[in-house]
Amino acid sequence: MKRTALISMGLFLLTTFFSTNLKASMAVRLDLEKLTLRADRVVIARMVSKRSYWGPSHKRILTSYSFEVQQDVAGSGNKHVSVVTYGGTVGRWTQRANGYPKFTDDSPVLLFLKQGVDSSFKVVGLCQGVFDFHEDDGRVLLVQHLEGLSFHANHGRPMILEKNEALTRIKTIAEHRRTP
Repeated sequence: MKRTALISMGLFLLTTFFSTNLKASMAVRLDLEKLTLRADRVVIARMVSKRSYWGPSHKRILTSYSFEVQQDVAGSGNKHVSVVTYGGTVGRWTQRANGYPKFTDDSPVLLFLKQGVDSSFKVVGLCQGVFDFHEDDGRVLLVQHLEGLSFHANHGRPMILEKNEALTRIKTIAEHRRTP
């Protein structure tokens, strides 16, 4: 009898812990080369608007972000791109999607984008394909978004790269991909 009670209590505590404390999506860690190789386009862009809406099955909320492209780093295309992610708010309903990128302001970001089935894009590697710009002692750094992501073996530290070196490396990787 005591053993059954202990097992039940253990399962209850374990279930409670995992349902309330883990707010992350598990992902495969992508380095700069893998992000670049999986992307159809890499851009520096600024968000100009966003719109959340119910998906086709009315079970998920999606958010479409509209970006103005300031610079094509790899690939090319329109000066405006639409990025669709899971999660958002429609009326009184909010749906969270841990690990997917969320954009809140018009600060420039570096985006690794994969073309969707329509004209919209998805960010490569969930939010791994989003980098913010930060200044540090006169240098411009790219700092990777990893909010809501968890990785095997705790490889969860964001990449921090010097902007000019990173952009040159991305261009080189993309050019080698196109060369037979």
